[in-house]
Amino acid sequence: MISIDTITSSLSLVLSNLYFMLSVELISFSLKTFVLSALIHYRIKHRAKFSFSILFLSIALASTLITNFSWCIRFLQLLGLFNVPIVILIIKRLAWIFSIFYYPCLILFIGSLIDPSYYRYLSKKILIALTCCSATVFLYVSIFRIDLYYQLIQYVLQYSYFFMVIGLLDILYLFYTKPMPRIVRRQVKIIILAIILPQLFFDLLQIYSFLFHEILTTNYSMISISSFFSTLFIVYCTRKVISLRFLNIKPYVQSEVSLNFMETFKDILEQLSHTSKIHELAHITKTFFNNAFLIKPIKTVLVIRHLMTAKKKEFIPIEFEDLNSYEITPEVHETIESFINNEHHRTLLQELKVLMYDDIEFNQFHDEQESYQSIIKFLNAIQADLFIPIYQRTSIVAYIVVKRHARKQKLYNSIERDQIIIFANYLSNVINFLQNRNVTSLIKKEKEINEELYYKHQEINQYKESLRVILKNSQQRRMCILFYKNRKFVFANVEGTSIIPESINTQEGHPIAKTLKKLINQVQDSRTIQKLFSTDIAGDKIVLTGIPTTEHHNIVIIVHYPEISDILKDQITLLKDPTTFDYLLYLETTQSGKLINQLMPGSGETILNFKIDLLKIALNRKAILLNMQDEDLQSVAEIIHHISLKEVLHTLHLKSPEKNVETAIKLFGINPIFGSVQQESLLQKLDGIGTLFIQNIHFLSLESQHYLAEFIRYGFFHIFKGDQIITADVRIICSTNQDLQLLVQEGRFSKELYNELAQTSLKMPSLLTIPEKEFDNLVESFAQQAIKTDTFKAILEFNERDKRKILEQRPASLQEFKAKVQQILITKSKKSNIYQETQFDPAYNITDPTLMEAARLGKHALKEAKIMAYLWNKFKSQNKIAAFLGVNRSSVNRRCKEYEIM
Repeated sequence: MISIDTITSSLSLVLSNLYFMLSVELISFSLKTFVLSALIHYRIKHRAKFSFSILFLSIALASTLITNFSWCIRFLQLLGLFNVPIVILIIKRLAWIFSIFYYPCLILFIGSLIDPSYYRYLSKKILIALTCCSATVFLYVSIFRIDLYYQLIQYVLQYSYFFMVIGLLDILYLFYTKPMPRIVRRQVKIIILAIILPQLFFDLLQIYSFLFHEILTTNYSMISISSFFSTLFIVYCTRKVISLRFLNIKPYVQSEVSLNFMETFKDILEQLSHTSKIHELAHITKTFFNNAFLIKPIKTVLVIRHLMTAKKKEFIPIEFEDLNSYEITPEVHETIESFINNEHHRTLLQELKVLMYDDIEFNQFHDEQESYQSIIKFLNAIQADLFIPIYQRTSIVAYIVVKRHARKQKLYNSIERDQIIIFANYLSNVINFLQNRNVTSLIKKEKEINEELYYKHQEINQYKESLRVILKNSQQRRMCILFYKNRKFVFANVEGTSIIPESINTQEGHPIAKTLKKLINQVQDSRTIQKLFSTDIAGDKIVLTGIPTTEHHNIVIIVHYPEISDILKDQITLLKDPTTFDYLLYLETTQSGKLINQLMPGSGETILNFKIDLLKIALNRKAILLNMQDEDLQSVAEIIHHISLKEVLHTLHLKSPEKNVETAIKLFGINPIFGSVQQESLLQKLDGIGTLFIQNIHFLSLESQHYLAEFIRYGFFHIFKGDQIITADVRIICSTNQDLQLLVQEGRFSKELYNELAQTSLKMPSLLTIPEKEFDNLVESFAQQAIKTDTFKAILEFNERDKRKILEQRPASLQEFKAKVQQILITKSKKSNIYQETQFDPAYNITDPTLMEAARLGKHALKEAKIMAYLWNKFKSQNKIAAFLGVNRSSVNRRCKEYEIM
């Protein structure tokens, strides 16, 4: 049997062996060098911003590295392998000098982990100053007062140890009193237990090694023991702390792969495959989180959004109270919905995929950002550790909430995050499958597909029409060449007179003549080629290009019809979204674009982008919410209706809150059981042929709004107070002058209807705030529209005084704008005694495209059966038709009998 004395002597022999001690010091030196170089490499590679915690750690590592190196040199000297006295002396004294910095920097480093401003405290600044002074004194003594050197070493040991104890007490006070992220708390705890406390213990043994002289035969033995165990603790601490996102090197907490997850996930997949009801998913989710992550079922909540269920034979949205109401309060539900509906927050959710409170709190602690702060505020509001959105494409259809402190002793790591994302993806597919098996979900999906197909079909038609116009213009291209000589314009070709009037030299006030004069002045001033736009005799757009010649006053002018690139190139830069270039093309070449330009003929960034938005909305069949002045609502609705290729536009003008559900009965009909004679509902009458324009949608009752939301979403509606379902194809346009989102929050407007209308809304830019340049352009464009012929355009041209008059009293609506412009034109024509001769466009104040055509045709409209039928449906009176066309009533009566439209 081996005695204790034998074991003690053997252990003492090993510990006192110089080769053993040298090996321990070399290993410790190599490890610390690796850690320091890895830290420097990380800062250089990732260009990490300056951090005092990294600075203090680097100094502490460098100090202990020099100490290890000094001991290596010392052991090499004792073994006779290295003996350069001056080098040994310098390294030895450097080691003692740097040892002064080790403990202060280590404490400052840990303090900076807890509080980034730790070093700024006055006591810490005094400490730094005192440490630097001590090192300076020690350096001075090492060089000039060698007799005090060994006395000073004793001071260094006592000072360092005393500071370490005091600093540790300060750190512990901060640790238990200052709030900090859980990840930081774990880091500090590991560093204290694995670095600080062992270091204190071994330093105590080194200082008082004589107490253990039976085992420790020399002071060197204690150095080797201290280095050996310090190395082991550093390896352990480095591995643990780096996995806890040490200095934010890793984006998430690290961990080893859990094989248990695969077994759990296999079982969960089997359960998901056998799921037949959507409510079963909540139990499966709880089971998965319990088995895979040891989270109690009560701490996990699954909420599915926009879920549909059959109830009382009606398809209605499931209310929040019907799903998980015992686990999430309505207030928390509203907070989550508000967060999800925010566009910026949705972007954050798509980037992060899973909101993990501990990681985001740690990110904010190291790098304060507004986005992190908003997420932390959100997670605190709902008291959650995890928030997991579940997507179908880009829409959030459900979410999982893991409540706060679900796992107090364990952090969520990167592998668990990936596992949660995998589960969420599988869960999304199951939800999609279960919802698609629902009849209403299939109907909704079909309606969305039909709307998308219609929109693409309309886009293709617009594209084809644009091509036809471009090809037609290229085939019928004519050109006029003029010479400007001796202040006269001379035609070089006969075809030019069909583009520009022959009397251009005598009609100096003609718009084309004024444009030509402007072009001549620009060419003469710059002596370069200049280009301007104007209109020909027929009112079509032309391009005037002036080319200077060698003779100073002679200029060649080429007049041609513009290429489409000539028209578009100046407007492309005004687009907010460059991908809408094709809509700019449609505006300039198609009939739909002409109607929109007729409504708002100006140009400029604000107006152009509004017209593009209007055209995009008009080309689809989705319900629309208009936000503009009341006077402009009808004109915009008529244009949308006309582009939608519908035949009948029915306007429902609500002037007060709905009473006795009369509007609901009119729209949807009513169940005969209530004693009323069942009549065809308005939606049935307009099916396939009509557009329904509801002004002041906020006046509908909440019940009517729910019915309307159902129709917009699915394309079918219920008979009011009945079970019968009726499908209808009706374009819905709504308007309001209220803040619907505020009404929803106050519970006075249906959230479902608001969500449907908010998908496609159109807001007209305020004429009170548009730039002055665009305002002036709009004035000139309306003036050009109002005057039918060019005869008096020079006399009636708007001058700066006329523009300022309208600008000073800016109209709020387009209709008021047009009226002001026409009034000024009428006043100017009366002052010039040409009012009777001036021909104003009869369709100037008309917004309905068909009525505009009828007004311009005048008496010739009697020959068009389709237009006469439209006029009868519009006015329901032969007298009104006769007054509108400016003909006798007998002529209207004769045509109506002929066309059999009465």
